[in-house]
Amino acid sequence: MAVTKDTVIGGKTSSAATSLTFSLTVGNNTNRLLLVWVSVSDAFSTITSVTFNGDALTASVKSEETFSGNKLYYMIAPDVATGDVVVSKSGTSQSIHACALSLYNADQTNPLNATRGDVKTSSATSLSSTVTTTVANTYICDSLGYESAGTGIVRDNGQTAEYTDNGPGDRGLAVSTLAETTTGTKTRGYSNGSSSGKGLTIVAVTDISQPAGPSASPSSSPSLSPSTSPSASVSPSLSPSVSPSLSPSISPSQSPSKSPSVSPSVSPSVSPSVSPSASPSPSPAEWYNENKHNASVTNINKSSVATATNSNKNSATVTNSDKSLTSD
Repeated sequence: MAVTKDTVIGGKTSSAATSLTFSLTVGNNTNRLLLVWVSVSDAFSTITSVTFNGDALTASVKSEETFSGNKLYYMIAPDVATGDVVVSKSGTSQSIHACALSLYNADQTNPLNATRGDVKTSSATSLSSTVTTTVANTYICDSLGYESAGTGIVRDNGQTAEYTDNGPGDRGLAVSTLAETTTGTKTRGYSNGSSSGKGLTIVAVTDISQPAGPSASPSSSPSLSPSTSPSASVSPSLSPSVSPSLSPSISPSQSPSKSPSVSPSVSPSVSPSVSPSASPSPSPAEWYNENKHNASVTNINKSSVATATNSNKNSATVTNSDKSLTSD
């Protein structure tokens, strides 16, 4: 899931100061990350703390130039709240500039995949640098702290402008973002038509890892093969031609005249459509098969019953209203 911007906001002091405070709202999103860039005109060692909603951020990369530059601070899983970003420093200097960027869907263990800080002291109207990412799908954020806005701040590598703030004294801070899907060396830069000093920081934010979901293949879906489907032929008809299906080896048939074959009116014939795979759905003919096979059929007209048993021995009994015959 890609790193996504939640909120971006900045603030500055109008003159020399020892602190800067501005309000930020962090949304109720998962895997949150807060980035705060600070630009001052004196040494960054004078910055004593950067906090959000009373919690301290961690210092990261910096680009420190004599009269400009910026330093990055970050916090994993900031509070879901509307709170103050407070930058505190010792001593006084010129104005303080800061920008806060709230993100989500960021990795919570190692959110900063790559960082870089570079400076230009003078004699250059542009400044660019690179970071080398080692994971795909990073969200690259960069910031330029500058001594003079010159002819205007230009993003040289297609970045999205998130924040630009000039003054007082024409000093300022610019923040940009641009997502990358591949690994490797990524370039970020700015130009402003001024040869005054400037400092650039770049950070590649890692997105949250995505666990592989279960694969639902067609083979995992239950299917009913013809061998397990109930067959209409399992239910013997109770019409004059009663035909319970036993097995091809059990075909006793007896007619009222005691002959080995049963007349069409009572004919327990073997139906090839009834196979051992037939479903044991209840029917007027009940079947039992476990080293033994029994079958009983009742004729509505003559109350005839045919029973066949197979357990190392096969027998069949047919009874009609006149007489009972048994064949072993």
